[in-house]
Amino acid sequence: MKFYHYSENNIPFDSSKIHKIENISYSATNKPKHGTGFWGSPCDSRNEWGNFCVKNHLYIEGLLYRMEFEVDFKTSNILEIKGPNDLNKIYNFLLPRHPTYNNIFLDWETIASKYDAFFLEIKPLEEISLSDSYINYWKFFPNWDVDSILVFNPKVIKNVTSPVYMACYNNLTSITIDTEYDLKLKKFKAHLGLA
Repeated sequence: MKFYHYSENNIPFDSSKIHKIENISYSATNKPKHGTGFWGSPCDSRNEWGNFCVKNHLYIEGLLYRMEFEVDFKTSNILEIKGPNDLNKIYNFLLPRHPTYNNIFLDWETIASKYDAFFLEIKPLEEISLSDSYINYWKFFPNWDVDSILVFNPKVIKNVTSPVYMACYNNLTSITIDTEYDLKLKKFKAHLGLA
């Protein structure tokens, strides 16, 4: 499968620069420590990171360069979560609940020790109804806005292209006003008790 990786810098891919996954004691996003692993979003997904950022005027400065890479799902050991029915795959990786926060936390270090990568397919928020089975899904993955791969083992990353300057994003700037998406996200999180 082909993925895009975005960056604000024109730095060629270097697998030795991928930092080992680390847990953090509290994360509202249920993601590992920022700057660990190698992130990507499927090239053929309508729910892709670059499109999401532009549509919602977020992190535009991080879209200046894009490279493409591949991960072979047949030869790599990937923890794939594609919907609510796959949640049983992660129950063994739950950390004890934080005494202050009531969020669910994944043990990313253990996941990374057993898998080459983590792939999450997420239904766009605008397609979720409050009666949808995705409500429980969102409790596990709050703030995961797009289909994503998080690579732990750089050896599974293949056919990386050189960073390409994305001139179309150069004149866009991030804005801080609440978009329609932000307002719906706040309402949804309040309903889940995550706000």
